[in-house]
Formats: sequence, C-alpha cells, structure tokens
Amino acid sequence: MASEKKTPAEMDVILNKQSGLQAVGGVKGGDCRDLCAKAAKGDKGAELALEMLAYRVALYIGAYNTVIGGADAIVMTGGIGENSNDVRARIVNRLGALGVKLDKKTNDKTHGVVAVISAKGSKIPVVVLPTNEELMIARDTVRVLA
Repeated sequence: MASEKKTPAEMDVILNKQSGLQAVGGVKGGDCRDLCAKAAKGDKGAELALEMLAYRVALYIGAYNTVIGGADAIVMTGGIGENSNDVRARIVNRLGALGVKLDKKTNDKTHGVVAVISAKGSKIPVVVLPTNEELMIARDTVRVLA
C-alpha cells in the first residue's frame, strides 16, 4: 500500500474485485461462464483460472472431509455448482483419493436441477442442489421484520 500509495479502500478493491479469477482468467468480473467459454477456445489464462478454482475447492472438500471424519455427500449448489458441468467435473475429478467418481453423462446433462452426478460405486455421493437465494433472502427479511 505504501509503495503504490494505495488507500485501504483501493487495496480492498484490488484484492477482492480485480484479483483471482478475473486477473488470471482475463474475464471482467471473473464470470465462470465466460471463463469456461474462453477456456473451451484454448485460452490458457482462463484454463489456469478454472484449474485454480477446482484445485482450491477440492482442497477444501478434502480438508473438511478429514476434519469431520467423512462426509455423507458433497453438494454442488449456487450458480456455478448448479449450472457449470465443466467446473463440477474439474472439482470431482480431483477427489479420486476420497473414492469419489463422476458420472460424466449425468453431469454433462445436469443444469439447475436436483441430480446425483456421482458414478455408481462412488464412496461419497455428489449431488447438484439448486438454490433460490433471492427467495431465502425475502423469507429471512419477512421473518426478521415480523
């Protein structure tokens, strides 16, 4: 901050808005759909950003699985988890040491619907579970105001 003469607010923007997927992948906002499209066209930065994302998510899944003594399921949710079969595959394919196996055909056709995307014999089932975050926020707001 001192050498670049940046304020804390400016550093916050740099670290939380202009770094990570956006910086590595070269996609404004780091939108995963745009990263996947660029990676599919051979863009190395977008490919690296997606691999970094999958690595970090798999790292946390493995760590938490160990800490809690084993998981009953791995749930993919939110915008990326619900809709990006590419990112889900990248993550699940890194979890072989946990005995997790992907059903590629089911994963490829699953977008925004409840589905089990793990293969038969997977030690931990992998489930896509859509959310409605706006509805939950509205319900919580009504509950708090009541």
